[in-house]
Amino acid sequence: METTNKPPKSFILIGILALLWNLIGVFFYLSSAYMPDEVFETFTQAQQDFMNNTPAWATAAFAIAVFAGTLGAIGLLLKKKWCITLFTLSLLAAIAQNVYGYILSNGYEVNGPSGLIVPTLVILIGLFLISYSRKAKANGWVS
Repeated sequence: METTNKPPKSFILIGILALLWNLIGVFFYLSSAYMPDEVFETFTQAQQDFMNNTPAWATAAFAIAVFAGTLGAIGLLLKKKWCITLFTLSLLAAIAQNVYGYILSNGYEVNGPSGLIVPTLVILIGLFLISYSRKAKANGWVS
């Protein structure tokens, strides 16, 4: 049952933080997609090989994850229920990207255990945003 309650003040804060988080992801995607050769050459050979051998589908998953998440955050701020769909798409794409990065490739060898920190945060924040947006829908904060 949906109600039409006014969202709490934390709703806007969470929406803004979600947008900032996803814009950071967009920045990292664009930085990797348009990385100057001078920057690329500062990476180790293993990191360069990993980046050069990343399949197009994993790169596409990265793009889908960050852009869908950004649009989802905008949708949340606009109080639109389609934010749930976009947050879900974002999480699924992030999972696909990390399946390649840490299961189907040597990403763990290249990045080490500390390389799992950001992917773990991405998954946890993605799960939170889906849960929160579903709660927002159930409470009538989004429609």
